[in-house]
Amino acid sequence: MRAAAVAATVAEAVVMHARATAEAATIVAAAVAAAAETAALAANAAAAAVEGEAVAAALTGEAVAASTADTATAAGAAAVSTERVTDIVVRLKVVAALRDSENRFRVTFEHASVGMMLVSLNCADLGRVLRVNPAMCDLSGRTDVELLGLTTDVLVHSEERATQEARLASLSAGETSNYQAVSRWKHADGRDVWVRVSLYAVREDEAAPEYAVGQVEDITEDRRAEAALRVREERFRLAFDNAGTGMMFLDVEGRLQKANQAMFLLLGFAERDLLGRFLNHLVSEGEGASIRAGIADLVAGEVTVYQAEHSFPHADGHLVWGLLSGSVVQDEDGRPHDLVLQVEDVTARKQAEIQLAHQALHDDLTGLPNRILLTDHLSHACSRAERAGKHVAVLFLDIDDFKEINDTLGHVAGDHVLTLVAERLSGCLREADTAARLGGDEFVVVCEDLTDSAEAVLVAERVERALAVPVTVGGNQIEVGVSIGIASAGGGAQPEDLLRCADTAMYQAKSNGKGRYEVFDPAMRVGALRQLTLARDLSFAIIRDELRLHYQPTYDLRSGAVVGVEALLRWQHPARGLLTPAEFLDVAEGRRLMIPIGDWVVRTASVQATIWQQAFGDLAPDMWVNISSQQLGKQHLTAVVEQTLAETGLTPGKLGLEVTERQLIGGGEAVRSDLLALQDLGLRLAIDDFGTGFNSLEYLRRFRFDEIKIDRSFISGLGRDRTDTAVTASVIALGGSLDLVVVAEGVETRDQYESLRALGCDLAQGYLLQRPGPPEVIDLVLATAAKLPTPIA
Repeated sequence: MRAAAVAATVAEAVVMHARATAEAATIVAAAVAAAAETAALAANAAAAAVEGEAVAAALTGEAVAASTADTATAAGAAAVSTERVTDIVVRLKVVAALRDSENRFRVTFEHASVGMMLVSLNCADLGRVLRVNPAMCDLSGRTDVELLGLTTDVLVHSEERATQEARLASLSAGETSNYQAVSRWKHADGRDVWVRVSLYAVREDEAAPEYAVGQVEDITEDRRAEAALRVREERFRLAFDNAGTGMMFLDVEGRLQKANQAMFLLLGFAERDLLGRFLNHLVSEGEGASIRAGIADLVAGEVTVYQAEHSFPHADGHLVWGLLSGSVVQDEDGRPHDLVLQVEDVTARKQAEIQLAHQALHDDLTGLPNRILLTDHLSHACSRAERAGKHVAVLFLDIDDFKEINDTLGHVAGDHVLTLVAERLSGCLREADTAARLGGDEFVVVCEDLTDSAEAVLVAERVERALAVPVTVGGNQIEVGVSIGIASAGGGAQPEDLLRCADTAMYQAKSNGKGRYEVFDPAMRVGALRQLTLARDLSFAIIRDELRLHYQPTYDLRSGAVVGVEALLRWQHPARGLLTPAEFLDVAEGRRLMIPIGDWVVRTASVQATIWQQAFGDLAPDMWVNISSQQLGKQHLTAVVEQTLAETGLTPGKLGLEVTERQLIGGGEAVRSDLLALQDLGLRLAIDDFGTGFNSLEYLRRFRFDEIKIDRSFISGLGRDRTDTAVTASVIALGGSLDLVVVAEGVETRDQYESLRALGCDLAQGYLLQRPGPPEVIDLVLATAAKLPTPIA
């Protein structure tokens, strides 16, 4: 009974000390409760000896003493036993915590996604592998059995073994507690594996470290990616520095951060003069706002690419043009970091475009506005007059007997006279007046801001006085007379009407003796009646079989072969004889007769092409037909061509259509669709009179042309006029770069022919080679053309 009481007292004390850890309290309470019997208590003490033999023996002795002593002695023994039990509890907690820690380490070690290992730091077996996880086995290509017992110098590359041994020795000696390094290891299959190694020495108290815990991460792919990135960066640097086009980096505010040598050369400035400057300060005045807006749109993500042409003042003062192409470089968070721009030098092209645009709107010889610009200016003048309540007048001038000047003194003298007339005409006009040359010996003056038609007469008289002064040409004094027709109107006048009326008045002045002016009068409409009669006769020309086609061959400048013919319209008028298009096409277009006439030309030319195709096979020439603007944009022409090809059996590729730039102006999508539909049928397209329109290069971009025909106005000055020669050479080069066949029109001299061959022109046609003729004449040409014919004298 006394033993039971002691046991109860001890149990109560143990429970009080073990409340903080339920698991330990349960274990101890169970052990002490069994002490109700000495044998059981001894057994438990023996069990406790597993955790601490001395403590268990003390517990057993105290329990025996408690069974034989008196109550007071037993109470003292109980106190001693309480202290011993408390020590047991603490030890049990430590053991349990150690087990938990070992379990966590084992799980973490075994399941880590990177290689893990324990490496000996004992001097006797320094670097020997003690333990590895599966990831380490995968990384090294070896099993755990193969790895255990190896030293790490087996794993590392031979070139790095000494470094590895030095690092381990430093850990073993306690000179450092850990190290991290990138190292090259050898996989079991022999390939190199790049790893990032982290080793941590493990020591107890102040004792020397026994081993190190290592973490090994495979960074081979990272190294490859880094190497690839370095290669790409080096390639980009080389491409950037050595690019033939200008390249630069801007910050997001548009400030120049870096540029290549080509950029500095393009602008003529040194690096120190450009870096740090805003791009909008480098372009020409008036262009900075668009640059700023473009950069802002890029940075804001409104556009992905900024592309525009800008001019830059060169260091020496002249302008250079660049085609800018820029995009945003983002940082790793997807935010704009900087901008990269490529600047292509397009100065030569831009100058050519400006020159072509000027030539398209101005007369090459005199520099005056041509018909296209005149028509546009006159239209605006009529609109301004209507708004202001003023009059506008047109003076139509024609040099009297100009043909005699050309015939007697030559074309050079004639050109000189035209130039002097243009200069004097421009010099005597008011600021509000505009002079233009329509062509040949015809000039037009547009007078604005007139209160009545009488003021136009005063301008005409001033022109007469200016031109009355004799002109000296080649030592000869020439009196230049002009016939002037005047037409004026108030608001609402139509430009075509004014020109037509002034032209009518001019012819009236010539009829009245030349060297004078006439103001248009409705009575002069007799000439208009004549035109009406011509239009009536023309409307019956198809029915009466009066239309004819003549053909002019096109020659290959390399082989001399006839490769094509151009169909040229003629009218065998019953009273006036054989008329050229210049004598009746204006009437046909004004009376909307070009569609039926054009249909006739397409059918007749296709029939003739079929005949030649059957006669000459593959050597048959291509047939080229000129198209009127009235035929385009209505899908009618496509239907006519399709039907004609079906009826004649002509190979579609043997038929080509020629259109002028003027016909494309304002045609829009309807004209484009029509031309594309014709090409889909297999036809070929040529742009005629190239270089005389407003925007030649734009049409080459929008339409898929097969041939370019250089206008005869450029060919006429070839070899003697610097501008004509330069433009011709540029067009030939342009055609070559775009894989377009280039045809020279109006070749009339041997010098022109030789110059074209030297410039690499593909084809040519003109009076030097062969005049237009009826089919029977061309039959002989095709049958005998083995080389270029003898030039016409």
